Amino acid sequence: METSAVNGHTQVSVKRGPKAQLDVGAFAFALHDYWQGTAPGSRSLSIRGLLVDRRSPGVVFRLDEGSLLACVEEVCGLSGMVLRSDGAGGMDVVGDGRAKGRLEEVAWPSN
Repeated sequence: METSAVNGHTQVSVKRGPKAQLDVGAFAFALHDYWQGTAPGSRSLSIRGLLVDRRSPGVVFRLDEGSLLACVEEVCGLSGMVLRSDGAGGMDVVGDGRAKGRLEEVAWPSN
């Protein structure tokens, strides 16, 4: 994160890319929130949408595609969701009917 003064106002710039401080639980929360808000009845989300759509984890956390995929892979490993080809050169995150519940468990683990 960088700050600079522009016309007497402080401007904050956050570079797109990996975020070492991004916790898997925070990412799972953002993914769950995005899924509930944009496609609550769907069992899949496109990686492209997760990267560029309004309110998506990629936009919220300013992730590049590689960083987003790394976060998605980590969440998939903990939640049982999978990545699959969409048949058009892209990738989808796919979960069964219990996927969103498992995302909640990753986001809010019971100790």
